[in-house]
Amino acid sequence: IKYTVHGGAKFYINKDEKEEIKKKSISGVFHYRGQKEFSQLDLGVYYTRYVFSLGLWYRGIPWFKAYKKGYSNNDAVAIVAGVKTKRMNIGYSYDYTISKLAFLTNGAHEVTLAYQICKPNKKKKYKLLIPCPKF
Repeated sequence: IKYTVHGGAKFYINKDEKEEIKKKSISGVFHYRGQKEFSQLDLGVYYTRYVFSLGLWYRGIPWFKAYKKGYSNNDAVAIVAGVKTKRMNIGYSYDYTISKLAFLTNGAHEVTLAYQICKPNKKKKYKLLIPCPKF
């Protein structure tokens, strides 16, 4: 059996701000998954101002569980940056490996480009009972 739990919270720094361009928030997020002896916890934090986001993620559970003696359960640290407009998302992330595999890799770069073709605020004929997150 594979199991996954994820969640987070968004906190507005200046929630009384009227101008959309000046609104700021900090979000804390987590994603835990496991299957048999495998388990992994991702912890992240984001700072968002208007359409710009900057984040930091940690992947692993070094203090909780090791798979084998001498192998700590830590994997990577990631830096994430992005811009989100009404119809387009552009993102960049860099994963820096902190496990024993670090000598084999210089990390990993990822670029994301997403464009919403349909109208973002189009009225739907049916109502979703469980809303899905948009990335």
